[in-house]
Amino acid sequence: MSAKCLLPMSVLLIAGIASPALAQYGSAPTAYTMTQVFYPPSGVPLTMTTWRDGPLILQHPSGSDSSSYFDLRSHTNYGWNSADSQCSANAFAGDWGDPFATADVAGELSRMHAHETGTEIVNGIRTKVFEADAPDIGGKYRVWLDAMYGEEIKAVSIDASKRVTPLIVEVKSLTLGKPTVNLALPSVCAKASITPLPQLQPTEAQRIATLTGSAPGTYVSAINGPGSKETCTVQFSIAMAKTMAVLVGGYRVALDPFVDPDHPATHAQPGNPFFTGGGLREITGLLQNGGAKLPATGPTFNMQISHDQTNAQYTFAATIYRQCFGKSTAKLFYVVNSAASFEGGEWVWAK
Repeated sequence: MSAKCLLPMSVLLIAGIASPALAQYGSAPTAYTMTQVFYPPSGVPLTMTTWRDGPLILQHPSGSDSSSYFDLRSHTNYGWNSADSQCSANAFAGDWGDPFATADVAGELSRMHAHETGTEIVNGIRTKVFEADAPDIGGKYRVWLDAMYGEEIKAVSIDASKRVTPLIVEVKSLTLGKPTVNLALPSVCAKASITPLPQLQPTEAQRIATLTGSAPGTYVSAINGPGSKETCTVQFSIAMAKTMAVLVGGYRVALDPFVDPDHPATHAQPGNPFFTGGGLREITGLLQNGGAKLPATGPTFNMQISHDQTNAQYTFAATIYRQCFGKSTAKLFYVVNSAASFEGGEWVWAK
């Protein structure tokens, strides 16, 4: 399990807290011992301890025979099981689950206009306290952030009956400085450390960056939820990979502006009309120079593209999760590698 602290996406809280304040926090420590308790939606909470000394990290869940070692220099993760003395090695890229990595939380979660209510000492850590209304439970969310580093120390929901429920994770203890435990790999992992690793697969951000010919993070997947509750106008285009040049003509487009991903409608084409099912309606006539301003959509909507290829007709459809990024107009693209074949395309938002 990763040590990353993330509230559930339905909470949508940290961004409203952290976006304006991240610059006030100090650089995250690189030597510490931290114990966290993870609260699953159901079942028994899990206690995880992380020891870090610069590029070397050890994580161990309480009561388990397994531990995880990370070497940030070689981007290698070792899985060690003390019961059978087995050790495996895998390459990793990007974040290893750093509990102090809070910027991505701020960037991904939608703003809920949380406000600071004061300061408190939580488990020996000085924190700033933030609250936001929670209409879904008729109460509020409360979050405690480390006053120095911005790390999420604790988060709870408080419903209308004042019942307090822990959310995802709580930092039970934090000791800064070089850990007292030995972070050296077990001897059995020595063989794994010199065995060629499986080829590292690109992350989603890297894959989208390669497809769009842009820096990682410029475009993000449009098929990952949840959709933002804020509203915005959606501008849609089909674009060529690498150049993001807009394709004009040779396809038909339809939109079902309000869908429930848990209870999807049955869409079909060709029919009479050509696109049928649910609230699906053709919007090809809205295209101007390859772009179309979509009618108002909900947080989740369905897009369908019909494309003729060598005397055959293909449909490319997806459930899209609206992401406004605080803008009045959000740009949605279906990015393809070839104008002759739309297969393998990717639905992305310009961030």
